Amino acid sequence: MSLHPEALRVLSGRDFIRQAEEEERRELERGRWGNWRLDRDNLTLAYEPEGRWRYEVDLERCSSSASVLDHICQVAGKSWITAKDLGDLVLALDFILWPQRTLCSFGTDKRIADLPAYLRDRLDPGRAT
Repeated sequence: MSLHPEALRVLSGRDFIRQAEEEERRELERGRWGNWRLDRDNLTLAYEPEGRWRYEVDLERCSSSASVLDHICQVAGKSWITAKDLGDLVLALDFILWPQRTLCSFGTDKRIADLPAYLRDRLDPGRAT
């Protein structure tokens, strides 16, 4: 078995960061995590199994670690949620809010002071990385 030379390419620190930023930009442009879809206009995550709206999480209400956990637990308690869809919600919230950076660094509860502004900046697909 032979490997393609690109598979063995060593990246510089700068190239690694640039590649990670590009992947992040593409993920935000897609705005999809399984059955969860980012609605940038309403700042919500919409749960749309089989393409039909069923539930949404209001991102503007996710200003603290407790409020994010409350949303996760609310969804976890729904009879229709699957383990995969709950996991996808956690991944979406983690990707959008960066909770370990913005809400609970080192186990300390924090708040995002101007959450709408943070979300607009974070979710702008054309923002500079």
